[in-house]
Amino acid sequence: MYEYLPIELEEAIISHLSNSKPDLQNCSLVCKSWLPSTRALLFHSLSETGKPSSGTAGPFLSAVYAIQKASHLKHLPQRLKVDCAHILEYTRLVFNTVHLGNMTHLWLCRADFSRFDLNISLTLSLLSSLRGLAIDRTVFLNACQLLHFLSSPCFRNLRFLSLTDVSYLQRPEPGNMRSAIEKAEGTMDYWKSTTVSSPTSMPPSRIELEELEIGLIPEHNVFHLLYHPDSSFDWKRLKRIKFYRVWDNTLIQGFLNGPLPVLKSIAFDRSDMMYHFTSSGPFTGVLENPSVVTNLTEISMNIISFAHDPLEFGMDFFGLSWVTEHFSDQAPQIDVHIHLPTDLGFVSSSDRNTKQTKASVDMILGLTLLPSIRSVHLVVPLSAGSSMQDRKSVKDICEDWFAPSTRTRIRVEYREVPAGDEREPFTADL
Repeated sequence: MYEYLPIELEEAIISHLSNSKPDLQNCSLVCKSWLPSTRALLFHSLSETGKPSSGTAGPFLSAVYAIQKASHLKHLPQRLKVDCAHILEYTRLVFNTVHLGNMTHLWLCRADFSRFDLNISLTLSLLSSLRGLAIDRTVFLNACQLLHFLSSPCFRNLRFLSLTDVSYLQRPEPGNMRSAIEKAEGTMDYWKSTTVSSPTSMPPSRIELEELEIGLIPEHNVFHLLYHPDSSFDWKRLKRIKFYRVWDNTLIQGFLNGPLPVLKSIAFDRSDMMYHFTSSGPFTGVLENPSVVTNLTEISMNIISFAHDPLEFGMDFFGLSWVTEHFSDQAPQIDVHIHLPTDLGFVSSSDRNTKQTKASVDMILGLTLLPSIRSVHLVVPLSAGSSMQDRKSVKDICEDWFAPSTRTRIRVEYREVPAGDEREPFTADL
């Protein structure tokens, strides 16, 4: 009988508590040998939870500053989420207080850059190892300032970028595709003319993303800027694109028809019926990029409700049908991942046979008949607060919908999600 567990087993056990800070704090007091593992998990991710005060660093930034000044803690924080609450001075304080040198992921919410210098000089001198950057509900002066921000040297090592609910203080004027291209050229010329030259003679390296998430954004033709040959991005390594709350045909087609030689995965999250008011309408599902058609192996969708009209709800699946027509002469190669509503939206026995629900289920089953589909993976989230009776009801409904006789290519997974769980833009491997 062993007196002590091997350190590898202790670390594996403690890692299961990574989402519970009170339990980690208790474990850190058990013995000295547990302290390094628990401390690393406790300080791995720092998140702003309270509303910041205008003009002051506040308790959160003060705590971050203290952690990064402590020699035994400063190397531990890897992920940082800050909510600036659209307070201009708080955005400045974030970059003046936080050292990004050891950070791998930064999630910036409700920041306001609209009244900074055009080239956002506060980021030019920062050095970092950031691999993931998420910009959410943030205000920029215009598209040119957004380019300056993304072109900062501190973002050169990015592998993941998320731009969701970005807005401009100077709103763009609607225009046709030709004027959008011309405007993109004008924006690029202005960006280059206002870019601060590098102090070294070596040209700056380009950002080679592996994953991109795009959400609501003022200019749905933003792909003209990001794909421009003179931009800071090189797209030869991009493997996955996620569209968040976007079902805009112009934007989706624009991104999928870009220079993407190795794109393998396309994801849609909360995207049904969300499209730009100046676009060509909702996404048709037509894929025209030969390299994407050849390499595509995964399509993911997150369905938030069965309550839509079946034609509206089914747009996502009609889109999948259009996509898969390109593969009619090839062996099955696409895996489809569909996240159903949490607890199935508490669909009861009385309404599980409604027109909307039956149409949605029929579309899911219809995917297995498409020649290009290799498998369909259904994820059924179960809320942590749901009762055993509700969980049994959900599983009974799934058994009724996806009977074993029809499930040769369908896999159903039940996954518990915390109450009030919020979106996490960063994937586990980035």
